[in-house]
Amino acid sequence: NVSFKNKIKFNNLKFGYDNNLIFNDLTFEIPKNSTVGIFGPSGAGKSTIFDLFLKIYTDYQGQILIESCDIKKIKNESFYKEIAYMPQEGVFINDTLKENFNMLSEVTNDERFINILEELSLSELQSKLSTTLGQGGINLSSGQKQKINFIRSFLKPSSIFLLDEPSSNLDFESEQIVFNLLKNIKSQKTLFLISHSKKFIDLCDYVLIISGQDFYQFGKREEMLETKYFKKLIDEKVIT
Repeated sequence: NVSFKNKIKFNNLKFGYDNNLIFNDLTFEIPKNSTVGIFGPSGAGKSTIFDLFLKIYTDYQGQILIESCDIKKIKNESFYKEIAYMPQEGVFINDTLKENFNMLSEVTNDERFINILEELSLSELQSKLSTTLGQGGINLSSGQKQKINFIRSFLKPSSIFLLDEPSSNLDFESEQIVFNLLKNIKSQKTLFLISHSKKFIDLCDYVLIISGQDFYQFGKREEMLETKYFKKLIDEKVIT
């Protein structure tokens, strides 16, 4: 079972597929209840880090450790119970809106649910929870989908929270609300954050820059902001 007390470590990770090496000797460590921002150009392997941590791929060399325990040895039920995951593209099923909200846990019973609906301008959905969505959430706008995708993962009880582009398809005001909600919990959970938004850098305690199999750089945020590699991502508008 999961015993998460102090740290998560990626240790000498080597992984690739389709004869392409994605990571070679990727190593970094973060303390519990800290936030690491993962930045880099499209296709560099940012989302692959999540795939590996979620055990979607297990045929890698090296280790991913919670404390000193390899995640491959942790029971899946115990492991996934501790993780909330917000994918870049949310999954929506042909069922009621309530069931779509409750896909990860019973978030509609959470006392914070109504407040977050109001904050994200989704109050009208409160009276529509019994409404059936079309397959893929065809009845929802892209912004509504992203907000629902965020709410159900944000409210899932967990100690580890993985977010892949949480602000995509959101207007400036909604992005700021999501930022504030994450800021309020950042010392209570361990956050892994993939983003192209400059705003979310302020949430990070640590920054991981990925740019191809032979290059990555990891360090505390203040140090990383001064590196030429981070400034290059800004100059090339990879981070905006």
